[in-house]
Amino acid sequence: MNINQALRRAKILKGRIAEWSTRAQGANVVNHGENDPKPVYQFDECQTARKDAIEELLRLSTAVAVANATKKVSFNEQEMTLTEALHRLQNIKAEIAWLQRISALPQNEVKGTRPRQVWDTKERTFQYVDEPFKQTCTLSTRDVQRRVDELQETFDGLNGLVESANHQTDIGV
Repeated sequence: MNINQALRRAKILKGRIAEWSTRAQGANVVNHGENDPKPVYQFDECQTARKDAIEELLRLSTAVAVANATKKVSFNEQEMTLTEALHRLQNIKAEIAWLQRISALPQNEVKGTRPRQVWDTKERTFQYVDEPFKQTCTLSTRDVQRRVDELQETFDGLNGLVESANHQTDIGV
């Protein structure tokens, strides 16, 4: 079984564990009146199936973790374990999300005027005057998008490598 197959099986097992957990909870208390329906599932049956699924999931998860920690891949002339590659993917994803939240301007510098309210002591009222302003930003909107595109390209390349390795790496289960 390769890593990809193990991950698919783990997803199925997690669903089954949730099903058996729900069934066991429903089968724990049984009413014994004449008109009470008989439970569809027996508690012991549910608990056994749940424990078996948990055990299989633990074996698979451990085998995948060992394979990820030992299998080496090379990306951009840098050798790393699959575990490191997965952490790098998480980091790239977080970096993209962070960049997309940055406030940016269309240009690195914007100049103009804006109205400002000031007190006119002579007229004893507030007046609006045009006040010059200048805004700067280190990364313009275009710079942010360029960095996001570069990171996405790196992410796609590394993710493709990890997926390929997952299909080829046997976990010994």
